Amino acid sequence: MKPLEIKDPLTGEMFLPKRSNQLFKTAANRNKFNNNKAKAFRRETASINKALQKNLNICKELLSTKNEAIFHKEFLLGKGMNFAVYTNYFETGGERQIRVYNFLLTVVGNNQIKIAKT
Repeated sequence: MKPLEIKDPLTGEMFLPKRSNQLFKTAANRNKFNNNKAKAFRRETASINKALQKNLNICKELLSTKNEAIFHKEFLLGKGMNFAVYTNYFETGGERQIRVYNFLLTVVGNNQIKIAKT
């Protein structure tokens, strides 16, 4: 029985695999294919990740020595906080709380936002 040729997903070349689970002709092709795939993913998520990182840095800066503090929403917007980008949210007792990594942001009053480390 003649071994079957398969097509390398990166180059499209036909080749005879040396292993039953081999998909690429060479390790370099496999690395390049996976690097291209990761690069495309990073490019797609870059704008969201940049905004999340900025929100995280703002929270870290404001709570560097405290566990929680209250700030006016306009102050946070002036610092560059983007309330549309967060890692998680949930509602408790009618309040919507958003989470930016390990920081919890809660609306506590008229345009007042409480930021707490979790």
